[in-house]
Amino acid sequence: MASAGKEDQVSATPTIDAGLARALLSSESGGHAYIDVRLPEDFHREHADGARNVPYYLAVTPQGKEKNPRFVEEVAALYGKEQHLIVVITY
Repeated sequence: MASAGKEDQVSATPTIDAGLARALLSSESGGHAYIDVRLPEDFHREHADGARNVPYYLAVTPQGKEKNPRFVEEVAALYGKEQHLIVVITY
């Protein structure tokens, strides 16, 4: 059996609205966590209660975006493999 390609994995990632995110985060099961991947300065300006910041990019400059080389490691240090993450991405 062939493994799923990156495109298949991305398309299988569900998108939810704010109302459902709020319901999942406040459910008694406690199985969801809120991770905000925006730049730290954006996160510190405003973020949802309970959100934790692990920036995907460290900087955005005219020369391009600098990815966080430790992103996966930082997320893994905060959350277990069975944790369901609600990821905030804004454009």
